[in-house]
Amino acid sequence: MMRLSYLVVAVAFGFCQPRLSLSSELSVKLNDNWERFVGSLITQPAKITITQQRLNQYPVALLLPSALYPDLTRYSWQQIAGLHHLNKTCAEPKGIELPARAKEFELALCRQQLLPINWFKQGELNHPAGGSYAGRYLKSVAKFEVTPPSAEVKVKLSQLLVLGNSDHPLHDQLMPLGPEGLNSLLNLHQWYLHPDGSLWFYNENGISQYENNIWLAVAKNNAIDLVFKSNTNICQLAPGNFCIQEKPTVSFIRIILEGGLVLLSIFLLTKLLLNRYLEAKERGFILQLLTHELRTPIASLAMTVEQFRDAFDELSPSLQDSFSRLTFDYQRLKQLTNTSQGYLSEGKKSFLDSQPILLSEWLEYLCAKYNIVYSLDQDNHCHLPVYWLGICLENLIRNSLEYGKPPIRLLVTHMNKYLVITVQDAGDIPSTYLYKLIRSNHQLRGMGIGLRLVKRIIKQLGGKLKINKCPTRFTIEYPL
Repeated sequence: MMRLSYLVVAVAFGFCQPRLSLSSELSVKLNDNWERFVGSLITQPAKITITQQRLNQYPVALLLPSALYPDLTRYSWQQIAGLHHLNKTCAEPKGIELPARAKEFELALCRQQLLPINWFKQGELNHPAGGSYAGRYLKSVAKFEVTPPSAEVKVKLSQLLVLGNSDHPLHDQLMPLGPEGLNSLLNLHQWYLHPDGSLWFYNENGISQYENNIWLAVAKNNAIDLVFKSNTNICQLAPGNFCIQEKPTVSFIRIILEGGLVLLSIFLLTKLLLNRYLEAKERGFILQLLTHELRTPIASLAMTVEQFRDAFDELSPSLQDSFSRLTFDYQRLKQLTNTSQGYLSEGKKSFLDSQPILLSEWLEYLCAKYNIVYSLDQDNHCHLPVYWLGICLENLIRNSLEYGKPPIRLLVTHMNKYLVITVQDAGDIPSTYLYKLIRSNHQLRGMGIGLRLVKRIIKQLGGKLKINKCPTRFTIEYPL
């Protein structure tokens, strides 16, 4: 029987925990913390413990996952195929030199010949086609017509089975490691961190498995973390398939500094918002004051207009035209002042107040000023914010008159509880300008500022402004 003496020597040598000759303070600290971790962990209860004395009863070559597969490094595929032919037909294939031990074994099975235990212990343990000679023998001998081996013989031969055989005494304990874990623990490292969180340890005393909650508590007490190599780019100490990293500690100074920065940021943001609020309030007060002060010159202007109206017939035709313009400007200035004052004193409700109006009368008034025609699908009385909606429409009409192409038309329709008003001309806004007008505050030959105001006012009124091309159309959708 093969022993694990060479592996015991290697493991005993490796039990001196790995230390990297790095001069950094962190490396020294990690080494010290790791040694304390190992010293504390081995005193904890293990889920699985297999002593070294018991491990020595089983050859390492049969514990490795490679024992299950054909040994193509030492034997050719023709030789393995020849052994399979011999096993099935009991006739030696011609032209193929079979391994002597395997050939002897297969011929004994063909003759249903019982082999002594010493035959399995002397020479190679693994069959060239995979598995162990003992495992293949026990599987075949059950079909022999002769008296099967005794229970004592089966027990002794079970020590020469591959670990993947369910009859192997260590099958249930070591198979949870999986192929990667077995190769790592038996060939490469002392430690193996299983994907299920368990930690396996192989030293001169044997193999131990520690559950996740056990080793995590010990690692926490020693200020380290175990991280899979595939999950990190920095690895200063790696006693297995994982890296040892320093566990971050809570720094009260850092917490205080970060908390202070957060509070300072909140304070500065609050102060900025408060300053903006106060500035807006001050601007509102100044605007309210100016609006109030405008009432006096407007009242004086009203008296002047009334005086001229009394003497209207005595004025020359040119002065009569000037008086008409003066009257119109006075009425508009008065309306603007009253609306602004209502907005400043009573809020947006007054600003957005609607008045009942007959659509045809309102449209005739607007179109007559600019000498354009309109189209109305149905005439009725509506409640509209006449003043602000009129400002928006006049702005759009002036833009079309100045930058569009005739004819200019005003189209008014009712659609799904919306009043849809479209100012249309025969022009064509370039696609790039149209995109910028819709998506940003870009100005197009003087149109940008006015359109921005129209968009903002329409939005305040609860409506939408749409811009289309081919032909150019500015459409206001106002909810009724």
